[in-house]
Amino acid sequence: MIELPALKPLTSSMDGVNGFTGYNHGMRINSTEFFDQKNVTGEYLPVIRSRHARGILRKLEKANGLFANDKLGWVDGTTLYYNGEAVGTVTDTEKKVMRMGANIVIWPDKVYYNTRTGEFGPLEAHYVSAGAVSAVLCRSDGNAYSSYTASSTAPDAPENGDYWLDISGETSILKQYSTSLSMWTTIQTVYVKIIAPGIGADFSQYDSVTIAGMDNAALNGDFFLTARGEDWIVITAVIAQAIAVNSVPVSVDRYTPDMEYITESNNRLWGCNSANNEIYACALGDAKNWYQYRGISTDSYAVTVGSAGPFTGAATHLGNVFFFKENIIHQILGTIPSNFTLSDTGARGVSQGSGKSLCVVNEVLYYRALNDVCAFAQSLPNGISAALGNETYRNAVAGAWGRYYYICMEKQNGEHSLFVYDTENQTWSKEDNLNVRWFVQLGGELYFIADNILYSARGTLDEYGDAGKALEGPIEWMLETGDIGTENPYTKYISGIQLSVDLALGSSMKVLIQYNGFGAWTEIYHTAVIRPQNMVLPITTKRCRTVKLRIQGKGEFSLFSIAKRISAGSDKYEI
Repeated sequence: MIELPALKPLTSSMDGVNGFTGYNHGMRINSTEFFDQKNVTGEYLPVIRSRHARGILRKLEKANGLFANDKLGWVDGTTLYYNGEAVGTVTDTEKKVMRMGANIVIWPDKVYYNTRTGEFGPLEAHYVSAGAVSAVLCRSDGNAYSSYTASSTAPDAPENGDYWLDISGETSILKQYSTSLSMWTTIQTVYVKIIAPGIGADFSQYDSVTIAGMDNAALNGDFFLTARGEDWIVITAVIAQAIAVNSVPVSVDRYTPDMEYITESNNRLWGCNSANNEIYACALGDAKNWYQYRGISTDSYAVTVGSAGPFTGAATHLGNVFFFKENIIHQILGTIPSNFTLSDTGARGVSQGSGKSLCVVNEVLYYRALNDVCAFAQSLPNGISAALGNETYRNAVAGAWGRYYYICMEKQNGEHSLFVYDTENQTWSKEDNLNVRWFVQLGGELYFIADNILYSARGTLDEYGDAGKALEGPIEWMLETGDIGTENPYTKYISGIQLSVDLALGSSMKVLIQYNGFGAWTEIYHTAVIRPQNMVLPITTKRCRTVKLRIQGKGEFSLFSIAKRISAGSDKYEI
């Protein structure tokens, strides 16, 4: 009897995944993750589901901005809309919009819209005289002094209450005679009333203004208005005699600085200017006044920073104001101008072009840094985007819904990717390639604009949609596994795949396979679903070093588990 050598049976094993942990575009990922995704959500992890259908609310001609206060607003071309109604006209440029109480403030136009009163107008004010301009000494309320004597020496035989303007020194001093004291007492603050048709119409009391063109040099410069009327303004100054008619046109201007990034904190707007390397804050509760320095707690504020490079973003976080450059974070500490201080931290800041990625989610500030997405809780930022792989992203735009951080980023080739980060589970999911330019959360919905279309991320169809509003049609989705088989050097083949899937009626799905990490994808299963079901796919693959699976389809689906029967072979594999 001839004895033949015994052959060892080929081993096989079941590799099952009963729960998933999201997106990982790294070189090596575990079996619970997917190397690539499209239009799926991680809200139901460990179950993977297709994302919510979006609401397509309206098509815009040229989207220039999106914002929210009590209602949603947007800028379409040169028209400012609030709650669906046109409320103002602006320039045809991309806007930075910030809310401050009932006011919506818009840069670079430097205009505002009051959501309660409906008032729309400029932050700045500019006046140039077209007729006679006169000036007289007056009291703080604008009432002129009836008479006074201007001389280098005191008047003889003064009576009680007489005024004398002492012009003997470099600075004139107004004094009043008191018979009870038998002496002249100095009036500490003297005012001048400038009178011209319409000079005070566009200004308010305490506005900080710049005056030019007055014949008397003492009346040119920076002042704040102690009082004003339609045809007059009052400033702190001294003149030796009344000016009957000024010889040249007089200008009065209230300026607002040019700013690239704006944020709001404690009833002040804050902004920055890279050309001047300066940070500004408006007067308390007054977005029209940025140069109001009266030595009181409601004053404006400005500081020059010493760091190099342009500003890249601004945000308010936990009551503190932050201004970012790519490699430094500036923080403003304090509560009033007298104790405001600037603190600098060398750390990963916001990358250039990603200022709109700054977003607070559950008390943590998130943003796109130069080579990472960062979470900034209190002290230093932490990177959270290792799962996004080695792809270089730029020009990020972000928004928040609940605990989820939505961020759209541009690749080097110009394509865009929309990701969602679950801040609680610290997992990523990937949606699609929309080029989102603005996000804004309002109520229980996240709105965004992409390709001049206003969307609602959760599918809300409400008053912000036009007559053509509708939900998206069936959504195309995709899941791609990492390399299966990298854990051992031997060849193997898949003899069976079991997918636990729920598919809505009318949905479709197919499964594709790729061998050894390259080459074409081969379809191994395709179905149009007429009822929800678990699917067992008995397949046999050729021997290979590794395989990848791609599961894709259209319509609503839920993936609960993937089980694979893997049979091992020799150390050789087919090409």
